[in-house]
Amino acid sequence: MAITVPTDAYCELSDVRGLLPNRVFSSATTPTETAAEATIKAVADEMNARIAGCGYGTPVTNTTALRLLKRINARGAAYEIECQIQNGRTDQLLGSGKEYGRQYERDLKAIAADELKLGSLAQATVPTGQSAFYPSGTAPAPRITRDMEF
Repeated sequence: MAITVPTDAYCELSDVRGLLPNRVFSSATTPTETAAEATIKAVADEMNARIAGCGYGTPVTNTTALRLLKRINARGAAYEIECQIQNGRTDQLLGSGKEYGRQYERDLKAIAADELKLGSLAQATVPTGQSAFYPSGTAPAPRITRDMEF
């Protein structure tokens, strides 16, 4: 299974290997190479949900934003893989594993709060959150008009 950037995820297994140089991924390891790639994609899905929640289209294709999202995706996947190796026991994580988790959570919060400016990323056309418009983009009829008599 291969990862297509940015369609499947924002980083590749080689990026995660760079963060976890003592980990080997193959068909005979836990997690397997296929499972590690699935984790990378799952982390990217979570990132895309946060990005879409800010009103941006996904997947992100802006070159500057892709470099930032690549690091975030790799850190999140490295953290999740370390958790898998420890059977979900985050108290067993070593320094770098814990740090990747802290950085990833911090970055997710920044994405959700729209604090990370992802380059010249174009926002989606449908407004998010509270809006005076219907999803179709049309305004509702006013309840009180100027020509009403009381």
